[in-house]
Amino acid sequence: REEAYPLTVINRFVDLLFMTDLVLNFFTAFYDVNIGKWEFNQKAIADHYVRSWFTMDLLSTLPYDMLTYVTSGLGGLKILRFLRILKLTKLLRMLRAGRIFD
Repeated sequence: REEAYPLTVINRFVDLLFMTDLVLNFFTAFYDVNIGKWEFNQKAIADHYVRSWFTMDLLSTLPYDMLTYVTSGLGGLKILRFLRILKLTKLLRMLRAGRIFD
């Protein structure tokens, strides 16, 4: 479908931004409230990220529009509903990003 092409390009760009953010979060220091200091240790940063937002971030980087297109040919209505629900993770992630910039 030719009319959907611009939207596909925008979706891939957004997915690329989310993937970049996912990688950068493994290297971004965080404030450890237990010790009252910023944590700069790479292993501690990665552990903290994996235990906190990593799953949500990973789910939000999946190209659901492409998965929907692939599964629609299989007739998997339940799969399509599940993928639509998972698309909400992108919205939640954007809301989280909005809170950071406030």
